[in-house]
Amino acid sequence: MEIKIKSSPTVAGVWCKPSVVAKHFGVSLKVFRSWIRHHGFPHSRLPNGRILISLNDGDVWLRGFQVTNKQADEILKDF
Repeated sequence: MEIKIKSSPTVAGVWCKPSVVAKHFGVSLKVFRSWIRHHGFPHSRLPNGRILISLNDGDVWLRGFQVTNKQADEILKDF
């Protein structure tokens, strides 16, 4: 699965609903909700229960999972 990581001045300061962010990263809403529940994806919950996500914070969070080709080769060597 390919995850899109976008960075541009237009994403800075933009807050969106989960469905918009899921589309931004090219994953299903179900997968994205699991990132929130189980993997610590940064988000804010409003008093009315609505979840909002900063696209910039999301991009930074996802970048933390990137590996270089060299790291990927080392991981695959173990298989």
